[in-house]
Amino acid sequence: MQSQSDILAQAMELMPGKFVREDSRGWATFWCPFHPDEQHQGRSKKPNFGVNLENGQWKCLRCWKAGGSINSLSRQLGVMDWRPSQTPVLPRRAARPPSQVSALDEAISVTRARFIRSPAAEYAHKVRHLSPYVSLVYGLGYGLPRPSVSRDTWQAARVSKMLLRDGEWLWAGGVVYADPPTQPSVLNVRYIPDEMLPQGDRNFVPPDNHHTWGNRIQPLGAWRITPATKTVLVVEGMFDMLVAAQEIRQRGGEREAVAVYTNGASPARKL
Repeated sequence: MQSQSDILAQAMELMPGKFVREDSRGWATFWCPFHPDEQHQGRSKKPNFGVNLENGQWKCLRCWKAGGSINSLSRQLGVMDWRPSQTPVLPRRAARPPSQVSALDEAISVTRARFIRSPAAEYAHKVRHLSPYVSLVYGLGYGLPRPSVSRDTWQAARVSKMLLRDGEWLWAGGVVYADPPTQPSVLNVRYIPDEMLPQGDRNFVPPDNHHTWGNRIQPLGAWRITPATKTVLVVEGMFDMLVAAQEIRQRGGEREAVAVYTNGASPARKL
């Protein structure tokens, strides 16, 4: 059986200059060799092609090219008689400490309790035209700068790099979405514009309009997929997912259709 370093080396040999990173879940991410991925198309501006370092499966979430082995990748790239060269074992990066987002249920409950009368509800319902029903189903919350939580929860947030040095939470002044809604593996926050926030609800300048913590193992919203699901809509933003879910409900398609948001999840992950 090939080692992960062997599979990574072979993929890099087949796609020179396309490698972006290796994550802690056994996937390697590349710029897709089958479409102009490096032109940063789409809102996320992120690479879309992944190789599973356990078994060599590969897939692009944008052009949907996919295959089950490094050999099939070589054939798709037009290298019909490819044989891997002898490559040295690649150094592996140090493992990241495990995320403790799943231990934040207490803090997430606080965000949900404050949602309905918060700027988050105003932003979701009046600016993004989201219905209160969808906000409730997906468990949206409002990020407080210093929620009243236990020491264990505070420690889990610190380990997950959700706190500034002064103790302010980095979800402050944002719409908080936990995926899945209970014992989440991922927290996604969409920051609300400053002009909609009361003074003191966010005392830092976010580097981007959204932020994510946790292990992005599968697309957000995949928890709604059931054996009855026939259609999966893949979108590029958290509110795109929520609005799509609302449209699906209005059309009476909730049983058979689900919207998901990739959010940097491993592209080769099967839904």
